Amino acid sequence: MKVFLSHSTRDKDFVTKLADAMRQENFLPWLSEINIDPATNWVHEINQGLQEAELTLLFWSPDAANSPPAAAPQN
Repeated sequence: MKVFLSHSTRDKDFVTKLADAMRQENFLPWLSEINIDPATNWVHEINQGLQEAELTLLFWSPDAANSPPAAAPQN
């Protein structure tokens, strides 16, 4: 099962460990740090990851709650 993992950058260590554990249980986690090459269009890659995922997990934490909103993509 493909699982999109959405998280705050500050929660990266926890979510990366969880993704490793998920792989051991035959899940296919999608994680920006792993699935996106820094030179690519992040918005496109995230949208594609969301479309291909069968499940999305949002990790809500105090750091996520205090993160500034993302800027809207420029056309």
